[in-house]
Formats: sequence, C-alpha cells, structure tokens
Amino acid sequence: SILMYSLMGVGAVTLTSTALVQGVMVLRSPAFALPPALKQGIGWGLVLTFGLGTGFGGYLSASPTGHWIGGQPSDAAGLAVVQWARDGGDLRVAHFFGIHAVHFIALFAWGLVVFARHVNVPGLSGHTRQWVWAFCAAYSAFCLWTFQQAVRGQPFLA
Repeated sequence: SILMYSLMGVGAVTLTSTALVQGVMVLRSPAFALPPALKQGIGWGLVLTFGLGTGFGGYLSASPTGHWIGGQPSDAAGLAVVQWARDGGDLRVAHFFGIHAVHFIALFAWGLVVFARHVNVPGLSGHTRQWVWAFCAAYSAFCLWTFQQAVRGQPFLA
C-alpha cells in the first residue's frame, strides 16, 4: 500500500505539472486569440492550480494524521457531499480550492469580460486584466487562509 500511495503521488504531481506547462503556454503564446483578461485568467488559473494544489497536496500526503487535524479522525459527521470535518481542521479544504483555482479564476475572468462588454462602466473595459490579477491574489489568500485554518485545527464550516 505504501508503494501504491507513492505511485499515486507521482501521478498527481505529473498531472498538476501539466497544468503549469499549459498555463505558461496560454500566457506566452499569441496563438490563443482570447480577450486579454480571459487569457490571463485561464493562464494564471492553471499556474495557481499547480502551485496551490501541489503544495497543499504535498503537505496533506506528509501529514501523520491524514487530512484531519484535531477533532475526530472520521468523516462520518462531515459536511454534506464533501465530508470535510466539522469538529476540527481538514487539509482537504485548501487542497480542493487549490486544485480548482483554474475553474474559479477562469470563470471570474469570463464573467468579467462578458460584464465589461455589456455594461458601460467607465474605465472597466481597460482594467479587466488588473481585476483578474486582484482576483488571483484574493483567491490565493483565501486558499492560504483555509490552509492555516486547517493547520490550527479549526473547521472550514462548523
């Protein structure tokens, strides 16, 4: 079982590494003819998926208590659907949000581009890339907060 766990880790890092490569390709290649904010949202979302997802996943896999910190080491009373611990910290929360950075950030960028095209807000159309940067920073801070919360043994949602 230790060999399988190690192989699973190698596979996971390989998969998330492809997100890093794809993100850099999207950001650097002129072949992706997308609105600049959407291109930035997809590219940086992929890069952050690698950084946050792999980082939190590595910590999670090295934790001697598994994904639980404090509370009962059981998912029986966990949050519906995801089974995140409600009586202690759960490292899976930060890992989940880290792995799904590309989805949340790209969706924000897409919504911002659509909104900027249909609503006349002075200065918005020219600053959509800055808004994507700000969202990337806020999203990363949120992921780090969920990680710190778990490490302190506090539930994401009690």
